[in-house]
Amino acid sequence: MAQEEYVIDQGPSKLDLMLALFDADMGARTVTFHTPQWVYTHATCELGVKIVSARRRNPAATIWEIEGVVDTPRNNKGESVRVSIYYLSDTRKGRMRFEEQLRTDSMFAPQAAKKAGALMAILHKMIAMYQNEHAGNLHEPIFVLFNRAKGVYLAESDAALDREIQGL
Repeated sequence: MAQEEYVIDQGPSKLDLMLALFDADMGARTVTFHTPQWVYTHATCELGVKIVSARRRNPAATIWEIEGVVDTPRNNKGESVRVSIYYLSDTRKGRMRFEEQLRTDSMFAPQAAKKAGALMAILHKMIAMYQNEHAGNLHEPIFVLFNRAKGVYLAESDAALDREIQGL
């Protein structure tokens, strides 16, 4: 399924992008991208984006790949939607598309990323143990690893998670 792209005909300056990315002392900054296509489904042509990352695509620092989060998404359900932006800062033009998933969840919830890493380590051990045995012989250490995975998944605090991760 092709994702719909929106043309940006007026965007923020390099300084605005830099401040949105680096200066969060007073909270997250929002930069505005103007796209004429947005007015067909909303009352305005402007879309406020919180910048999550920016990657320079050329040595002159005029072409950027930007990822951000939109608080007023196209589905109007009040949830955040991730956008990918290909942007030329010298002409302030580019393209924007909405993404299916919010990839920055692990940045905002480091405990979830820690849990996922620990679960992967447990699962790799479980698979290796199972492969070393012949098919159909699920022995006791596999059940112990299943219980360890369950403990990591259900850990409520960082201390509980650290206890579950020890000894993997």
